Amino acid sequence: MAPVFMNELFVKTRCLNELRLQGLSLDSRCVKPGYCFIALSGHVDDGKRYISEAIAKGAIAILYGTGSQLSGIGSHILRGTGSYSDRSLDDRSLDQFGTDHYVADSHSDQSQSLNEPEKQVPIIPFSNLRNSISAIAGRFYGDPSKQLNLIAITGTNGKTSISHFIAQILGCFHRPCAVMGTLGNGFLGKLNPSHQTCPSTHLTTLDPISVQEALASLKEEGAEVVAMEVSSHALTQGRVEGLQVKTAIFTNLTRDHLDYHQDMQNYFSAKKRLFTELKPKNIIINVEDAYGRLLLEEVLHLHNRPVLDLSQDNIQGNIQNNTQEDIQDNAQDNGQDKVQDKVQDKVQDKVDNNIQENASHVNPEQGIQSRLFSRMIAYGTLADISSGVSPGISPAISSGIASGVFPGASIGVSTGTSAGVSPGTSLSTSAGIPLEMITQLQSRGVEFVLAKDLRFTKAGIKASLETPWGKGDLICPLLGHFNLSNILAALTAVCLENDSFDVFQKALASLKNLKTVPGRMTSFVGNSQKPTVVIDYAHTPDALSQVLQALRLHCGGKLWCVFGCGGDRDRGKRPEMAAVAEALSDKIIVTQDNPRTENPNIIMHEIMQGFKVAEKIIIEPDRREAIALAIRSAAAEDIVLIAGKGHEDYQIIGVEKIPFSDQLEVMQALNLQEFNMQEFNMQACNLQPPFNRNSL
Repeated sequence: MAPVFMNELFVKTRCLNELRLQGLSLDSRCVKPGYCFIALSGHVDDGKRYISEAIAKGAIAILYGTGSQLSGIGSHILRGTGSYSDRSLDDRSLDQFGTDHYVADSHSDQSQSLNEPEKQVPIIPFSNLRNSISAIAGRFYGDPSKQLNLIAITGTNGKTSISHFIAQILGCFHRPCAVMGTLGNGFLGKLNPSHQTCPSTHLTTLDPISVQEALASLKEEGAEVVAMEVSSHALTQGRVEGLQVKTAIFTNLTRDHLDYHQDMQNYFSAKKRLFTELKPKNIIINVEDAYGRLLLEEVLHLHNRPVLDLSQDNIQGNIQNNTQEDIQDNAQDNGQDKVQDKVQDKVQDKVDNNIQENASHVNPEQGIQSRLFSRMIAYGTLADISSGVSPGISPAISSGIASGVFPGASIGVSTGTSAGVSPGTSLSTSAGIPLEMITQLQSRGVEFVLAKDLRFTKAGIKASLETPWGKGDLICPLLGHFNLSNILAALTAVCLENDSFDVFQKALASLKNLKTVPGRMTSFVGNSQKPTVVIDYAHTPDALSQVLQALRLHCGGKLWCVFGCGGDRDRGKRPEMAAVAEALSDKIIVTQDNPRTENPNIIMHEIMQGFKVAEKIIIEPDRREAIALAIRSAAAEDIVLIAGKGHEDYQIIGVEKIPFSDQLEVMQALNLQEFNMQEFNMQACNLQPPFNRNSL
């Protein structure tokens, strides 16, 4: 892209007007001549240590966060041009910036040849830098999110599937939709790996500079809509702070990443930021999830404060009723006409006062009916009143949840504010959405997308839908209640893109051809003597529970579960994963996942603490052998689930990424065909599965 002058990013940088930036970077290793290096302090390292390296590589400006002393700048000499303590950049300085700054000589043993003229590099302190990088990068790349319809998806599970479903459905309308997330960035069929080009670090949501760069690139490639996964880490670390989000989706919240967030309250607070601080135009929330209900309560509080309806007729009607009662007693003395005049005067006074009090929440351009959100849509399945059991969940499973067999699951959790959630609490499954809740929320401005009359067969899912755009029958070849939930979210987002009954009907019809996502409920079928094998990314207790419940509906024999837990991650979920596997499967093999720098034996030992009858569990540390063992031992009518790694084509042992693919190991064990690692990875990245996933 063309160079950007520094004063285009910071409007009044008088002394830096001539700086022409070629790029921005958070990583000194990626700095090129003409770049601005942003020295951010992280959890593991401090970017200020690498200022010297960045300057040596050609950085022409440095931003660093205030609040700590500069260090690690080698032989570069800092010369103050004035006191910067009161004149440093902050998040408001995108529009205003004083002239005081530090400069560093680029002449050192690490910099260019001694024959080159000595240069001075401004080193600029910036308060609230972390939360401002996204806006800085947005301005550098032309604020691409403002020119796209950005759909942001957050939650513990379902983000990848929903983003890909949205892109598939919009494809039926010939509407170019790109995705950004775990499996990569780009258009379906040609995804680029989801990591920065230098160095390779896999993130669900890219760093704030890479996010803006990727959005700008997708816009140039013709994208009109981008469905983007947004992780809790990204929301906490300000990676998406400068984005303009059209529609935000909340899927669910179950235990994960507590090594980072410490407790569920912090985890929920991180997810909530997408809705309460990024201010999307539309919100879509899964209210079958207890945290979804908490989120909706907080969103409604923001949306409707301090009155439910700011329309002139509603305010005047309510006030007139109250005022009429206040002064009716004086009617006989003053006469009816005078009373009516007095009522109207008081009504007008109160209306004026009410509107004035709410002025800060009203958009003058849209009138007094303006709200924080244009549309608030809740989705889920309608509760089965006759049985009291959530649709798609067997009575035995429901009983297990209620009795505490499945850790972290809960039925009938009361809604309220997040302050009522104690640290460590994991709220999950609910018994569908009660009719009373629907009625109550509709009176508060919430619309609903509801599925009822659910039928799960070997051919997939069937359900009847009631939506703001009309009614219809859903027929889809995917498996599991959780996939139904993902489909409802995707369908809702698509319908918000073009609000009409015709769009709804066409989107609904497209679901008959919906494809699952690589590594998500991907099934492989060998010869008649071999079991069906399913690979899924499930790596949390809730995700494992959802997948096993879905497979149980289609299993004619025994249900096998092969799983492990990642190292250097939340250790508390390890025994919970074991308890879920024991409750919902018949045969279990515990193996390695991505042990990283932890001892695999310690990880497996902590998993074993969650089993009630550990003697029945097979332990096979070698994941390759564990997969082969399960497939050799299972009968033809059995289903074998290989959980945890899904699409990944590597295993992280120590700090190394070793080539390893669950898919390839399954294919080999089933003797399906000769295969080639590179060819298979291309197939996986391009969405098209090599085998029929719907044969269950």
